[in-house]
This record gives sequence, structure tokens and C-alpha cells, in this order.
Amino acid sequence: MILGAPPCVAFTSAQKLPETMDELHVAGGLAGVPINVVRAKTVDLLVPAEAEIVIEGYIDTSTWNPRARSANRHGHVNLQEFNAFMEVTCITRRRDAVLTSIISQVTPSESSLIKRVALEPMFLNHLKNVLGIQGVQRVSMHEPLTNLRKLLCWS
Repeated sequence: MILGAPPCVAFTSAQKLPETMDELHVAGGLAGVPINVVRAKTVDLLVPAEAEIVIEGYIDTSTWNPRARSANRHGHVNLQEFNAFMEVTCITRRRDAVLTSIISQVTPSESSLIKRVALEPMFLNHLKNVLGIQGVQRVSMHEPLTNLRKLLCWS
């Protein structure tokens, strides 16, 4: 887990990229320079060198622990979810680490805006290049209290 990553890394980490695409390469493309990385101390991963805090560890995917029921803002009840626990093996940090955060809540919020910036061109590309709808010139995602999935297309 990386806390306090460079902004382009934080932005890229929230995007829906193909599994085969390296998020650090995309972040470097956004920044215009490669992201500086270092090898983690206890796991075989590269982590951003400028990260404020790095928490290393392992998640046992064979063991899932039940989580209590929960309701969301629309009143739907999720009867049961399962969570995994992470066995922390190392925590490293900068000397005077700053814990940065974004507000992720009911839309519109910081997290929904971050997703919106990337989802609009992704949907445009899908409509034009995958579905072959050439008349679409722009996609704008509307953010009422129902989330980002409503979209407007015009030509």
C-alpha cells in the first residue's frame, strides 16, 4: 500500500486500466517522465520512490472473513461481504511523512471527479473505436447523487 504517492500515481491508481497495462508506466506518461521507483524491502515489488509511506505485506486469498451487513445511500442492503486481512511485513516512511487524502463520498466528490476525468475519454474511445459510432464527438459524464454512470453523448 502506498500512502502519499505523487499525484500522477494517485490519479492513475484509481483508473480502470487493462490488467496487462502497468500503472506506473501510465503515470509516467501523464507526468512526461518515468516515475522513480525503488524495490520494496520485504515483497517483490517496485514502489514509487517519492511515496510518503509504504506498507508492505501479504494477503492470504485462501482465507476470507465475513463482514457484517451494510446499507448504502440508496437504501440497498448488502447482506454479506468478505474481507481479506493483510499481514504487514514492513512499514517505511519519509522522515516527516505527510499523509495525504481525498474525500471519497456521495458524488460529486473528489474521487468521482478523478474517475470522471479518465472515464469520459475512455467511453468516447469505446463508442467510436469499438462500437464504430463515428458521429460521437464528446462524452460528458453527469454527476447527480446517483453516481457517474449516466452519460450524455452528442454529435
